[in-house]
Amino acid sequence: MNGRAEIFSKQELETLSDPSGKIKIALRTSSLRKPISWIKIEVEEAYIHCSKHIPLMQKQDKNIQWGTDDEKQKGGNFFSTKNNDPLT
Repeated sequence: MNGRAEIFSKQELETLSDPSGKIKIALRTSSLRKPISWIKIEVEEAYIHCSKHIPLMQKQDKNIQWGTDDEKQKGGNFFSTKNNDPLT
């Protein structure tokens, strides 16, 4: 996984922008266990590491186009993760 993580105290967290209001609600919620710090995680990209989620590969009789960025020649996007909107 690639991304960033930051640790905030309760006082620092109270100063952050909170458009949804969920941070303020969480800070006011009474509980027996009071957190002393919070972790903010931003995920840029994540990778599959569990072998049961990786498709079984088969040897194919075809010419591989090394060094190209052409998705059709590379045969990419197996997991259909890219946006298929032609406007983007």
